Amino acid sequence: LIRHAASKAKIIGHKDFDRVVSEEGILEIAQTTDWLSQNPLNIEWVWSSPSIRTRTTANSIFKDFDCEFFYLPTLYLASFEELSEAIQTVANEITHLAIVGHNPGLSQLASFLLAKEHPQFHMNTMELLSYEIEENFGALKVGCGELNLQRDNIAEA
Repeated sequence: LIRHAASKAKIIGHKDFDRVVSEEGILEIAQTTDWLSQNPLNIEWVWSSPSIRTRTTANSIFKDFDCEFFYLPTLYLASFEELSEAIQTVANEITHLAIVGHNPGLSQLASFLLAKEHPQFHMNTMELLSYEIEENFGALKVGCGELNLQRDNIAEA
């Protein structure tokens, strides 16, 4: 799970969907891209919300990965329920999925996966969490994820 990089503030009269990555977000992307080049992940599919800030994040941090990109309209500001329903449709042969999305749905999904250990937390911008899921994506249930990697500090949120 990856929350998009920091974006410019909302401007009255402009669509949230079209918000671009801020200068801080560009730095976050650069740092994460550098970190991923030193700590590569095995990603088969990248799912991203089609918003400008999530597309920019996904395209930038996974540009050197050998994976397929999908920009799914249902992921734009998706709720926890929408995210979990989408994940359960992943084919059984796919074992490594990256999702670049938005809060609060992404943070709620992260909490759901770790329900046994973490009651609730808030993902910061450009925070990356990697889980091992029991069974397959179709068998998603509360507490089914084991956190293998966390880039950023949830406690600082």
